[in-house]
Amino acid sequence: MNIHAPDRAAGGEEFSVNVFNGSPKSRVEYRIGEQGGWSLMQFTPGIDPRYKTLA
Repeated sequence: MNIHAPDRAAGGEEFSVNVFNGSPKSRVEYRIGEQGGWSLMQFTPGIDPRYKTLA
């Protein structure tokens, strides 16, 4: 798994998680900090943003 979270100071509010060998059937949840509940992430096919920076 690779987590891509842009710097909030630069206005980045979205983040992505590349779950290797993931599929639309994969269930991935996230929680920010130790407070609050877990949220389900939406499957969106695409190229890992970190991989794009290496090319």
